[in-house]
Amino acid sequence: METEYDSSDYAPTNIKASELTDKGVDFVYNGMRSEEGKFGTFYVLDAKVEGEDTEILFSSKKLATIFHKHGADFLGKEMNLAGYGNGVNRGYKVRIVQQTL
Repeated sequence: METEYDSSDYAPTNIKASELTDKGVDFVYNGMRSEEGKFGTFYVLDAKVEGEDTEILFSSKKLATIFHKHGADFLGKEMNLAGYGNGVNRGYKVRIVQQTL
């Protein structure tokens, strides 16, 4: 009997910030990193959503600035990230939902 493993079974779930609504997504923040891609720098929030490892992907420099400036305060806390607007008017709201231990 042959056993097969698929690497995608072990990859974290991805959420694109550009697809978030005004309700957003609740997550526990574990850090942020940046990657160079075909179209420039993109950012990855390492998070847990409903207990599952999740990566929240975005390219907004303004949103990255929030996490660069306040990331140490956000570590281990339950956060909400919501999006609003479109195109050049796209924006994000970041709020602390609950302190976690």
